[in-house]
Amino acid sequence: MKRKVFLALALFALMAVGVYAQTEADFEVSVGSDGKLVILGYKGSAKEISIPAKIQNKTVIRVFLENNKNITKVTLPNGVEEFQFSNFSSLISVNIPDIKEIADFT
Repeated sequence: MKRKVFLALALFALMAVGVYAQTEADFEVSVGSDGKLVILGYKGSAKEISIPAKIQNKTVIRVFLENNKNITKVTLPNGVEEFQFSNFSSLISVNIPDIKEIADFT
């Protein structure tokens, strides 16, 4: 009985990680001349993503996301100056800190 409960919990944990987790490698990035990062895309499979404040020890200042039909929620970190998105048919919410500009180009 204990083994069945453990297996069920392990399976649930793996499913949750597959739906909600992302890594730095899931983001397509470009380094600006100022050494700060621009996120140019997301290639992971998570439905809810949290944009990291830093990737490879560089500060993320701009986020440009497009053409994703799976993401339902985006959480932005403090310090992001600009967030642009287009063609996000499943997006339900965006958690926005104090940023300077938001643009939807759909």
